[in-house]
Amino acid sequence: MLYKNGIPDVEVAVEVGVQVIGSFAPAGRVVPSTLPGCQAATTVHQGPPSEIGAAHDAIRAWCSAQHRELTGVSWEIYGDPDPRTGHFDVAVYWQLA
Repeated sequence: MLYKNGIPDVEVAVEVGVQVIGSFAPAGRVVPSTLPGCQAATTVHQGPPSEIGAAHDAIRAWCSAQHRELTGVSWEIYGDPDPRTGHFDVAVYWQLA
């Protein structure tokens, strides 16, 4: 999930994607895309999906404490679910200015 212009808690432009192993031609609303190549602050959320906001809050707090500015672009990469528990980790990134 790529949040292109803001904080995930409010209405924003988003891009939902899946990882593929090669390039492909656009087909309707399905188009190739890439995540930003940039410096980013990151953490891994290991709790329930309903609590992912805490990971975003932690990154914003760290950036504030380190005097690092954010661009407003962020993204989440969802890991593969554990077949026994269904649990999956989510890597959270915020683009640094």
